Amino acid sequence: MARKTSRTLYAILGLLSKGPASGYDLKKELEKTRYHFWNESYGQIYPMLHRLHKEGWAELEVVRQTTGPDRKIYSLTETGRTHLERWLRQPAQDFSMRDEVALRLDLAQNANAALTQGMLEREADACMERLEFFEDFDESALGEYERLSTAWSKAYLEARHIWLLESIEALKKM
Repeated sequence: MARKTSRTLYAILGLLSKGPASGYDLKKELEKTRYHFWNESYGQIYPMLHRLHKEGWAELEVVRQTTGPDRKIYSLTETGRTHLERWLRQPAQDFSMRDEVALRLDLAQNANAALTQGMLEREADACMERLEFFEDFDESALGEYERLSTAWSKAYLEARHIWLLESIEALKKM
């Protein structure tokens, strides 16, 4: 495999380490509400699965179906697990964040203040809806590591909500 590998590759390896899955299964796992920290599109997942299989990091089993297309189920190989574990021992790449709300706010200096405030209020409401998910969320089915990443998601959303509310108040004073 090329010297420089993407975080997408390791995200998929990590998900496959939890058990065999199709590209569709992987996307659905990433869409779970507790995954506020990572997202991949089908356009990223399927080519990466193909690459992992080609490189011998994942095995492919084709499951014939009577209706619809055959399912392609991928499983992590020992080689894939070795590469995943090597990646887990390395320091994380520099933290980078893409946040459309922060970008919009930064670029809204010459925009209508009411429009900007409305955008922040809608985002604060959406953030609160995501936080409400955690009120009834049953963590008993999660493993210890999944509980830790879920705690990160909750803490991130709480901090984001506070920042949004403070930003709204600051706009009102301008």
